[in-house]
Amino acid sequence: MFAKSLSTFLNVIAGPKEAFETVITEKLSFWIPLILVIILALVATHYLYDPIMEMEITKMEYNPDIPEDQADMAATQMEKITEPPLRYVFSIAMPILGTFIGLAIYALFYMLMGNFVFGGKGSFGDLFTIAVYASAVSVVEIFAQLGIFFATGNVTIFNAAALMLPLSEFYTTTYTLLSAIDIFKLWYLFVVGFGIKALYKFDTVKAMAVPFGLYLAWIVVTNGFKAIF
Repeated sequence: MFAKSLSTFLNVIAGPKEAFETVITEKLSFWIPLILVIILALVATHYLYDPIMEMEITKMEYNPDIPEDQADMAATQMEKITEPPLRYVFSIAMPILGTFIGLAIYALFYMLMGNFVFGGKGSFGDLFTIAVYASAVSVVEIFAQLGIFFATGNVTIFNAAALMLPLSEFYTTTYTLLSAIDIFKLWYLFVVGFGIKALYKFDTVKAMAVPFGLYLAWIVVTNGFKAIF
């Protein structure tokens, strides 16, 4: 079962349709790919934690909604979690809890969309398994980010159009909209669509409407809130 789960997980990258048909029909466990993704996330965080935190601190300097003195205080607090022991707590807890909780949230919304909006029938466990196996895309992203970091010292991979803009544009609507055009996010959603198709037996367009519809709704809602507040 270990070999089957691992090979199917890796096959999601090149053949998502066949991979998810195998996942659903053979009811493969999500544990092997989930553990692999968490381990890779831990490795990536070990190397990228400090430069990413530095980038986040820099972004705060450009936030127009935070007064300079509050931004300085927030930056000071963030710097504390780059030092032991907090660094070790966050660099370990974030990849483990973040991965698990993030995938669970995805699964919940996919289930709500598939069951109540499109009239299908799928369990949370089924959708969680799909979300986990689709994370094969995240493996590619992690390797790309680590490769660029080791080669250039830069933590940014230009997978989203927004990353072509300077950090000073981070809090603008333009940056937010362009950040949605993310190669890995869109690839992940595309792969999830095949999982939805295999589970619900939807046609391709209807299956793809589940993840992409939710993503579009998320973009509209988040930009709406930013415009209001």
